[in-house]
Amino acid sequence: TYGVLFRMQSPEEFYRFAVTGDGMYLLERHSSDGARFKFMDDWRDTVAINQGLGSTNSLKVVADGPTIAIYVNDTLLEEVTDESYGSGNIALDAGTFDGAGTQVLFDNLAVYPPDD
Repeated sequence: TYGVLFRMQSPEEFYRFAVTGDGMYLLERHSSDGARFKFMDDWRDTVAINQGLGSTNSLKVVADGPTIAIYVNDTLLEEVTDESYGSGNIALDAGTFDGAGTQVLFDNLAVYPPDD
């Protein structure tokens, strides 16, 4: 998986938008007690994610007030409302589901204030 952690309050409290190399995505909130709240039942499939070795995907999070919208390759995947974390830091995220040899490269990171 790879993605973005945003509105980070601490290493334990944040939102996470992640995608997989086989076309799935997830949006969740992590709490200081270790709990995870998924905004959808489980990972969801989408044809918007380019799949396979060497594929490139553009991830976008628009967090404006309590509204959070997530995009892949300019396709809106989900829009939710949540007031748990109103601001915070960002980080990049990559991991595996027990596999080895994963490589993820990030570039062209940009952070903008919400449109007025």
